[in-house]
Amino acid sequence: MNGNVRFMLNLRYLFLALNSDRKLTSALELKELLINNIEHLPDSDTTIAFIDSLFVLCEEFSSPAVGVFYTSACDFYEYIMDINPKDVFFIGKESAYVDFTARIKHANYNISFYNSDHLIDLEILNESVSNSRFSILAYDFHGSKALLNKGLCRPFAHFYYEKPQAYKCKIYDDWTVFLQYQYKRLMEGMHDQVILGSSYSYHTLTDVNSVNSLSFSLPGLDITSAMMFYSEKNKIQSMNNTIFCFGVYDFFKEIKKGNAQVYVYAYKAVMAFSNAKSVHPELRLRCSPVSHDLAASVDLIVGSRYLYCNDSGSEGELTDEHDILSRLQEGIYYSVREPKCDDKLLGAQVVSLHNKYIKYENSFELNCELINKLKKNADRLCKKVYFIIPPLPESYVENISESMKNRVYDFLSELKSEFFHVRDYSIDRGFYYSDFYDGHHLNEHGAKKLRHKLYNEKILNSEVL
Repeated sequence: MNGNVRFMLNLRYLFLALNSDRKLTSALELKELLINNIEHLPDSDTTIAFIDSLFVLCEEFSSPAVGVFYTSACDFYEYIMDINPKDVFFIGKESAYVDFTARIKHANYNISFYNSDHLIDLEILNESVSNSRFSILAYDFHGSKALLNKGLCRPFAHFYYEKPQAYKCKIYDDWTVFLQYQYKRLMEGMHDQVILGSSYSYHTLTDVNSVNSLSFSLPGLDITSAMMFYSEKNKIQSMNNTIFCFGVYDFFKEIKKGNAQVYVYAYKAVMAFSNAKSVHPELRLRCSPVSHDLAASVDLIVGSRYLYCNDSGSEGELTDEHDILSRLQEGIYYSVREPKCDDKLLGAQVVSLHNKYIKYENSFELNCELINKLKKNADRLCKKVYFIIPPLPESYVENISESMKNRVYDFLSELKSEFFHVRDYSIDRGFYYSDFYDGHHLNEHGAKKLRHKLYNEKILNSEVL
């Protein structure tokens, strides 16, 4: 195999290893590999920047140095990929190959087809890949099975091909953009108040373009993730006050353990945000949160930049940040509705699901430990923290597990201090069934009522978020 290809192949593996374990040994291995293959590298400013960032990383293994290295490595990889021509070896069904060649931008590509329905001569294929200066292995589902079963030397890059479907944005992609956008605004230091919570606060205390506060609330968010955002906030600056808004059952949940779709989406959004922030601390958003997934970044460059489909009409286009945030804002507030006769039943049905979380003893202990640390941190910084239990319909409160409720209230009662405050609005009978959209979430009218109450009690800085 060409030395240039071999070096770039090893770069890919070590690059991903560094992203995974963040160990100096991975960087040192890559440095040694680079020195041994220096004659294969093209002479360019991009190459010099890559080498320089790698040597700096080996001398000073820190988060900033890792971030600079990732950026230069991606630039270097793209630069190498611009060298033409490139050989593409497609393995799979003939129908997929025909569709593939019709869609990709195939200028300066030499495309070879290996039909997975027939016996593939692996020796010839291996020799072709080895003699190629730059090779890309493309395959459909059937081709991937053939490779896994028979084995094949790995080429320069991989591209798994599926016939494009109409683009349909997943909500957790939007939530990732939302978290990244709020984080950028947080770093600007123009807001005095941060709000953290689950769907209760997302649909009540969130405005994407708020002027007086910042919300990192998401449906399904757990206390563990909220504490991560709280920690990030304090790395940047200590704000005047922070509001946590969670229900009693939230003490018994962790989104990484939940199977409910909303927890899966919340977990994916939080993880995508964390991965992006670790690589790009300033979080300069690009066209899509997918571009920040460095676990697949090298292959992503191949697929999105070099093998993109010409038929954009059938795939649709990724919406930009502004469109995503506007769409989210439209769906944040639940509409006002007239009370229905089944509202009490709705509350009882919802709480019956939430009561099942009492079995997660380990999650309860973890969340109590985190809230205890939150209280100590508030006292140490002399910055106010409000823990709010949101308003709930009577039918919900009447049916929630007494054991669950007592354990949470007993725990919270021991934490009250000069700077850590607990406010329980679940027993506030100033909220009626007409203030709720369903069995436990406030509608737009109820949300305004809660914000007015929080402002009067000097918890919110303003009724306008």
